[in-house]
Amino acid sequence: LWAKAVGIALLQVARAQRREFHGIHFGGARQIAHFDFSDITKVSVDDVIKFAELFFNGSTCFMTPLSKAVDILEAEFSRTGAIKADIVFCTDGVAAVDPKWLEKFKKDQERLGFNVYGIAIGCDPRSEPLATICDGRVTDVKTLATGENIAGVFRSIW
Repeated sequence: LWAKAVGIALLQVARAQRREFHGIHFGGARQIAHFDFSDITKVSVDDVIKFAELFFNGSTCFMTPLSKAVDILEAEFSRTGAIKADIVFCTDGVAAVDPKWLEKFKKDQERLGFNVYGIAIGCDPRSEPLATICDGRVTDVKTLATGENIAGVFRSIW
């Protein structure tokens, strides 16, 4: 539910700023759903409800959704020559990643120039590999729930 709340809040920010928004729901290695809100002016209430209602039950794989996010950023870079987006990664933080995948991900991040911000739901924000993926830019859901520094958390995203 926290991931949905953060996603909907970021979708609203994208609408206000007239920016694209891509939501990627994930579970296990082959459980992924991409919500492409490229034309933010045409997002309907039904689109938002579909985005909010989808849940995967089961295991967690970080590599599948983050690879999809890099593909989206790569397409933007190919189309426009620049990246105007970052990744906000909401997770319970319980997953391993292949070291070769992580090395490639970090090279792609450096080449394309995007940041990854983490929202740790029910886990330590310093847990690995979440902290490494996000370069330490991870806050926990307790911070969001109390309202402490919430402006700072969201301000760093955009």
